[in-house]
Amino acid sequence: MMTKTVDIKGARTESLALITDTEARAIAGKGWSLSFVYSFQEMRDVFNAFRRCGQIGTVAEFSKNYVSKHIPYVNRPWDENGRRLLEIKNALINFELMDKWVTRFRYDAFDDVEPGAPLTEQDLATFRRIFFGYFRFKEYASLLISPTMTTEEKLALTEEEILGRSSVLYYYASARSRVDSFFYALNRPDTIWKFPTSEKNGEVKGGFVRFWDLFLSWGSQLGLIERLNMRRQGYLLSDGKTFSACYFISPRAKADVRRTLEERFKRQAMVDLSDLVMAMCMDYRCSIDAAQEAVIDYYQRNMENVSLIRTSEIFIKETELNKNDRILYPKYKGSFISHIKIRGL
Repeated sequence: MMTKTVDIKGARTESLALITDTEARAIAGKGWSLSFVYSFQEMRDVFNAFRRCGQIGTVAEFSKNYVSKHIPYVNRPWDENGRRLLEIKNALINFELMDKWVTRFRYDAFDDVEPGAPLTEQDLATFRRIFFGYFRFKEYASLLISPTMTTEEKLALTEEEILGRSSVLYYYASARSRVDSFFYALNRPDTIWKFPTSEKNGEVKGGFVRFWDLFLSWGSQLGLIERLNMRRQGYLLSDGKTFSACYFISPRAKADVRRTLEERFKRQAMVDLSDLVMAMCMDYRCSIDAAQEAVIDYYQRNMENVSLIRTSEIFIKETELNKNDRILYPKYKGSFISHIKIRGL
């Protein structure tokens, strides 16, 4: 695959105006507003444990007696000092599911199920409400609309506006392993937007960077955000760094294969299907699955004019993917297909 370089050498750098701790205290009534709980299941099960028992003893004691022995962990075991439980407790308070005294609860938040049970529709509806309602999630969602929104504009965003007004956002790590830089155009972006840095040491505040990872994780788990590894599509930045793309899946998305072929791949008799799927994802903000299904549907309705070229598992190795990578090549009758051959339209 030929490398496609995105030239960022001439782009100016601007700092994102994120909500400060002082502003956050005025909005939420508390200073620390960044929570880092990735597991919906753990959050629901811990909430239910607090709801049934209240907090008996210290956090460490509660974790030992009511969590570590009774609630299945996800990815990381429960610790003895209760630090993981404390992180979930703080998140439940931030998201207004219970108060800091563990005496008042949002009783309609989650279904009262056995720990480790699959998430219910009610559970997912609660996490979706938090995602579109909590001010820090709104702030990060605003990056997919405009990097210059004021705090008031961010707080006023609704679910409908976020899904309707957002666009594709490109992001990468400029210095270390965590994402801190964003841009909005593949064709020579004029501005790179960065998380604000500390005046003391010039480093990005760690919480801002970590919360971007959490934002993407929640959006992906809820089926709201799609992510693309642009390196797998042959793209690199002009400084040699890799980058990714993300977007909110549009509720009105309807991928048009014919139109995409005519507008993006004119006079090409053989089209790489990963490029075609990516183009439809970018143009229509549809899910990868929907774009792949549209390709198969288009083929089945136009078999007299187009044909599919199969490839093999040797060419596409699913085992080599990172956890957030997706193969864009569709599958047809159990095999990956790599190209669509156009004989005439």
